[in-house]
Amino acid sequence: MENSQIKTEQAFMASMQETLKQGRKNGGRISRGEIEQIFRAFSLDETQLQQVESYLKAHRIVVVRKDAYMAPAESVSAD
Repeated sequence: MENSQIKTEQAFMASMQETLKQGRKNGGRISRGEIEQIFRAFSLDETQLQQVESYLKAHRIVVVRKDAYMAPAESVSAD
């Protein structure tokens, strides 16, 4: 295995750990946008992003749409 491939794999695994950490920090939830942001350097396709989501689900992290994720904090009654 080439040194550059090893470094890429290490960077990918570091991103996976960062994603898990962020999800746990957010009460077991993370938005799809946050995942895309963390993995932006890898240019993942839809299938690969779904695999990341499956990994997170296996670790009890729920992936939500950004608007659904933000809604509870933003829902303030105007009454």
